[in-house]
Amino acid sequence: MKHPARIAALAVAATVAGLALTPAAALAKSAISAADWAEAVAAMNSPSYSAYSSTTDAVALSDDAFPEKYDLRDPDGDGNTSDSVVTPVKFQNPWGTCWGFSAIAASETSILSSMQADNMDISDGIDLSERHLTWFAYSSAPESVVGSAQAGEGFHNDTASDNYVYNLGGLAGYATSVFASGIGPVQESDVPYKNEEDIVEVKVVKDGIPFYEILGLSELEGYAKEHTKADGYTLSAYYSETLKDETTEATWKVDDSYYNVSAYELEESHILPECATFDESSNYSLNQEGVDAIKSELLAGRAVSIAYRAESSYANEPNDLTYFNIDTWSSYTDIPTGANHAVTIVGYDDTYSAENFIAAHRPDHDGAWLVKNSWGSEDSDFPNENDWGIVDEKTGKHTGYFWLSYYDQTICCAESFVYDLDATYLSDEFSIDQYDYLVDDTTLENEYDEKTSSANVFVAEQDQMLRALTCRTVKPNTTVTYEVYLLDDDVKNPTDGKLVATVSANYQYGGFHRAALDEKTYVPMREGQRYSVVTTQHCETDGKYYICASTNQAKLTEEHYDALYRKLVQQKSQAFLEKKREAWVEQLEAFGSSREEAEAQAAKELAEYMSSAQWDEDFENIVEPEAKSEADTQLNTYYVAKVNPGESYVATDGSWEDWSTLVEDVAKDNAGADNDVVVDNMPIKTYAELKSFASVDELKALAAAIERAKAALASAKISADGSDVHPADTWMTQAAHDALAAAIEEAELTLAEAGADYATTLAADTPDSEAVRQATSILSTDAVKAGTKQAAKDERPAGEQAKDERPASEQAEGGHVGDTAAAAGATPKTGDAGAGAPAAAGLLGIAALLASKRRAKD
Repeated sequence: MKHPARIAALAVAATVAGLALTPAAALAKSAISAADWAEAVAAMNSPSYSAYSSTTDAVALSDDAFPEKYDLRDPDGDGNTSDSVVTPVKFQNPWGTCWGFSAIAASETSILSSMQADNMDISDGIDLSERHLTWFAYSSAPESVVGSAQAGEGFHNDTASDNYVYNLGGLAGYATSVFASGIGPVQESDVPYKNEEDIVEVKVVKDGIPFYEILGLSELEGYAKEHTKADGYTLSAYYSETLKDETTEATWKVDDSYYNVSAYELEESHILPECATFDESSNYSLNQEGVDAIKSELLAGRAVSIAYRAESSYANEPNDLTYFNIDTWSSYTDIPTGANHAVTIVGYDDTYSAENFIAAHRPDHDGAWLVKNSWGSEDSDFPNENDWGIVDEKTGKHTGYFWLSYYDQTICCAESFVYDLDATYLSDEFSIDQYDYLVDDTTLENEYDEKTSSANVFVAEQDQMLRALTCRTVKPNTTVTYEVYLLDDDVKNPTDGKLVATVSANYQYGGFHRAALDEKTYVPMREGQRYSVVTTQHCETDGKYYICASTNQAKLTEEHYDALYRKLVQQKSQAFLEKKREAWVEQLEAFGSSREEAEAQAAKELAEYMSSAQWDEDFENIVEPEAKSEADTQLNTYYVAKVNPGESYVATDGSWEDWSTLVEDVAKDNAGADNDVVVDNMPIKTYAELKSFASVDELKALAAAIERAKAALASAKISADGSDVHPADTWMTQAAHDALAAAIEEAELTLAEAGADYATTLAADTPDSEAVRQATSILSTDAVKAGTKQAAKDERPAGEQAKDERPASEQAEGGHVGDTAAAAGATPKTGDAGAGAPAAAGLLGIAALLASKRRAKD
C-alpha cells in the first residue's frame, strides 16, 4: 500500500541565484541586492510549523460579532482589573525561551478563565513553570517512566552543555506535544526559573553604557542599594547562565522525577488560521478569518500564543528599531520576513491608530493586538523586573506590553490551549497509554481520497478505567471517529476484536483534541488486556481523509552535514554582508545622503569590499568558523523516534499495515538535501483512571453476604434492651437496625456498579479482596443479638419459632445466634444499642473503600 506523504510547513527553502559558496572570491562576482539577502535570510530563519489551519477552511465572522476593543486584563471593561485573567509579566533572561513563556502565559490565562467561569477564587492567580516545559521539550523519554520500548525517544544533546537546550528556540506546538503526553505543566514553585546555585547576573547601565556583574543572590540586595536610579544606575537582574567564574555552567537541568508530573491536564489546542497570507507573487493580504479566530479565542477567555519578527529576540538586545516605535511601544513589519520571537496576545483594539507606528513603516489601517511580552516589567519584582513596555499612565512604570498591528506581515503560528479542570484531582492515579513522545516540529500530513484510518494497539499495564481518547488533526472542520476494541492476544489487526466504545466529534480547528467518554461508557480493563483505538479523520471541507504523525530532525549523516555546512556558509555570508551594507547606509544617511542615494553608494562600497582581500580574510576568520560551529552543534543535537512492530497501524479501505514497516520509507521521502527526519508513531493516546478491581468470586461472596444481612435484618425484632424478646429470637435497637439497613443499601450500590453479570463484568469500582472477606466474615454471624426474655424454652408452635437458616458450620452451639460483636473483636454487652453496628460497619467499610477509589465526578 502506498502512503504519499508530504510535510506541510510554512518555511520554504530559499535560493539566491548566482551565490556561490566556495571559494570566497566567487561571492564577489555575485550581484546580490539587499532585498535578495533579506528575503533569503528570512525564509531560512522562518519557523518550521505545520499548516494545520488552511485560510480557506475557516469561516469569517462579521465585524459586528466582536466588540471594538477587548482586554483580558479587564474582561468586563469596567476599569477594575480585579477580574483579570492575565498573569504578571515575566522575564525570560538569560535564555532564548520566549516560546515557552508564550505558551505558559496562554495556558495560565486559559486556566484562570475556566476557574472564573466555575466561580472559583482566582485572586491568588497561578504561576506555571517555563523551565520545566523547556527542559522536557528537549529531553528524551526515560526508561524508568516509559519502559524500554519507548526509552530514548525524543531529543538528544551530545554537546558538552546541558544548558544549550534553553537557547534552541521553539513554538507553542512544542508545548502541545509535551503537555499532551502528561508532562506538565507544573507549578513554578516546583521547578522555578532559576539555577540551583542561586547565582545572579546583573545588567547595569550607567550613562548609557552597559556592563554586567555576576553575584550571589544574597549579594543582590546590597549591590542594588549601592547602585540606585538616583545615582544614575539602571539595573535588571536575573538568574545567571554561569557561576561566578563566568565559565562554569550553572545548573538549570531538571530531574527526571518531574518528567510525568502535571498540575493541569491539557484538553485541547487550537491552531488558528494565519493572519498574514501571500499569493503566488508573494503579495501580502490580511486574512480576516485569522483575525476573527484570534478575537474569538480572546472573547472565550483564552490568550493566544503567536510568533512574529521582533527586531531583537532577546530583551535589551541592541537593535536599530526600524519597525518598532519606542515612543508608543508599537510594532509593524511591512515585509514578509521570518519570525524570531514568540509572545502572547491578550487583547485588541480596532481603533488603535495607524499613526502610532513609525512613519516610514505605517499600516494603511487602524487596529492592533495588545501583546504580553516576556522581557519583564518595571512593576515586577526580581527576577522579573525590567524597564520594558507600554508605560502605565497611573504608575508611570513600564508594563511589559506592546501593540502589534493586525497588518504585521510576520505574525504566524497562532495557537491557544484548553485545560480540563475537572481532571486535576487525578494526581498520580491516572495513566496515559501512548507511543508518541517525539516533540512535533513539522507534522507529517498524509491525504487520501478513500477512507483511511490510523490506530494504536496498547496493553493495559494495570487495572484501569478508560475515560478519554485523543488524537491530533491537521485540518480545520474535521470530523474524527474514535473506536475502542478489546483484543485477544493472538489477533493481528486493530479491528479484530470486540467494539466496546465509539465516539465522534467535529473539530473547528486543527490541533490536539481529547474526546471524553461518557461516565456510563467508561471502559474497564484488567492488567494485561490488549486493546486498540482506531481513529478516522474526515475533513468536511475538502472531503479528504487524513492521518498525521510527528517528525523532527534525525542525526545528520556525513553527506547531510556537508550540505548543511554549505548552506550555513551561505546564510552567514548573506547576514555578514547585509550587516556591512546596512552600516554603510546608516553612515551615509547620517552625513546627509537620502535613503536612495545611500542605498546606491552602499551597493558600490559593498561590491568593492567583496573584491578585496579583506573580504577573503573576514570570510575565513569570521564566516566559516561561525558556520562550522553551528553545523557541529546540529550534528550533536538530534531526535530519535521509536516505532516498534505492533504499536501503530494504518489502513485504507480496511486493509491494515503495521506502521513500523512503512515509517523508514516515509522518513526517506521527507528528508531534505541537508537533513534527515525521524517519524513517530500515530499521535493517539488514551487517558485512564487506575483502579483496584475485585474478582468475580469476591463479588459473589459480597452478594451472598448482603443476602444474609438482609435476612438477618428481616428476622430481627426491634427492642431497647432485648428484655422483651424471646431467647430463641433475635433483636437489635432501632439505631442498629437503621445503620445496618443503610450499610446494605451502600453495599448493594457497590455491587450494582460492578455489574450484574459476574461472568463478564470487569468490576469497575469494587473493594479489594481483604475488605470483602472481612465483610463476609462479619455478616455470616448475623448482625443481631439473642433475646433475654426469661423463658426456659420456646413454647410457641413450631411454625412461629425462629429458624437458624445459616449453614451448620456457622450455627452457634445450642442453636443460638452467634455473638456478632465478638466476631468483630468488641466486648458484647446485653442490650447494647450498638449490637448491630459490626455488620453495618463492615458494609459501610466497603462503601468507604469504594469512595476512596472513585473520583468525585460531579
